[in-house]
Amino acid sequence: MSDMPAPDDLEALLTPNLMPASAAVRGLIERRSSGAVRSRLWLRRGRLVVALAACYLAGMVTIDFLRMRPDIVTVGVLRTLPERIVVVIPAEAPLAVELRAEQALPPEQAQVYFTAGKRYATEAGDWDSALRCYRNALDADPKQAERIDPDNDDWLTMALKLDRQKEKENAKHEN
Repeated sequence: MSDMPAPDDLEALLTPNLMPASAAVRGLIERRSSGAVRSRLWLRRGRLVVALAACYLAGMVTIDFLRMRPDIVTVGVLRTLPERIVVVIPAEAPLAVELRAEQALPPEQAQVYFTAGKRYATEAGDWDSALRCYRNALDADPKQAERIDPDNDDWLTMALKLDRQKEKENAKHEN
């Protein structure tokens, strides 16, 4: 008895037969595999481009919905919006409003001065001119200083009204 096992009859069939592939077969395999890799790469890039375009479009739509659209109407142009009333207000410079206030009668003069002051403050950012108009308005109608309206008065108007109230209180205590 020998230590070596007896050769199996099926061993020859189970042993791989290694034959080198021909150049034509190798070229065919290389062309097909490189074509598949290229097409997958372009498909991946295409998906990325489509996803980026969809995100961009979604952002544009979102911004359009969130953007506050003021209903400003220019002089001479009427835009009708559904379920909204459009009021045409002539665009007047703050200086023109102030000049109109100088020519107005005392009951209306204070309101026109307040309007001129608000225009100087909001449109032109000219706080010195706004201060002048607010002072003229309080001089034209001293009763305006008695009430402060936080919804309509800006910080400068409220400060002037408080100052006028303190002056009035101090004048009472001195006499």
